[in-house]
Amino acid sequence: MATRKQNQQEVVSLSNSESVLALGFDAHMTYESCTAMAETAENYYLAHATKLAFESEYVDPNRVVDRFIASVAACRDEWRKQTLNAPYFAVVQASMMGKSRLFFRLAERQIFIFYICLGGPEFNGYPKGDPALVKALTSQTCSEGFYAAFLLAALEKLFEFRRTDPPGSSADWIRQQQDTTFWTSILERAKNQSRQLPFLFPGLDKDENEQQINERKNQYFTKLRNHFDHVLQAQATSQDNVLFIFDEARCLLQSAEGSQVSNFVILRRALQIFP
Repeated sequence: MATRKQNQQEVVSLSNSESVLALGFDAHMTYESCTAMAETAENYYLAHATKLAFESEYVDPNRVVDRFIASVAACRDEWRKQTLNAPYFAVVQASMMGKSRLFFRLAERQIFIFYICLGGPEFNGYPKGDPALVKALTSQTCSEGFYAAFLLAALEKLFEFRRTDPPGSSADWIRQQQDTTFWTSILERAKNQSRQLPFLFPGLDKDENEQQINERKNQYFTKLRNHFDHVLQAQATSQDNVLFIFDEARCLLQSAEGSQVSNFVILRRALQIFP
């Protein structure tokens, strides 16, 4: 017969070569409590295993990275020919198939990436998204002006980074994004700019007809494009090796209550501002 001490010290451990996680289960714990602790252990093990996978050697016998870079270049060229609705394309694949790992490999090819994971609190994958950033970019109050201000604020931070002496590398750049203050400074700048012209969209008059409203919107986006052109040209830095990556982006497909326009559509309109 097991003693009370033995009952209290049943241990479940998940281990690998570098870590061990042990959980003690008390005899008086409920089934739900035990299940929750077991799930915690499993999530820890999976997260740690995934982190190790990111740090291991990347095996690419089919030259997936090269083909992906070629796809990015083709998208850029088609956008400049004005044959695309916006300068973006989708990467679709099942979970745990290496999409995020592929994105991080780009930083080793002198491509400056902005890696933005939009997975919320329920997201169990890796890498995790910055909570404040996820909240800001998935809010149901997001506008074209805010997204545009965010994109430009992010680029301005990159320009500052590349003006250092000696200039920072693309690998250094992705490492900087692990700092908790990295996205905070970008969000603060974006929020401040989005409240000012040309990012702030002037209110519409209730007496305006559809044609007048469309003209106002066209004028608004024209001013935004001109502002982007002015800022980007002043930096005298090539944009050909800069890439924004929105991982777990399916959450952008949700629409605000009573609206037929999702954040994905709003972000796509903001991307149209790029030269």
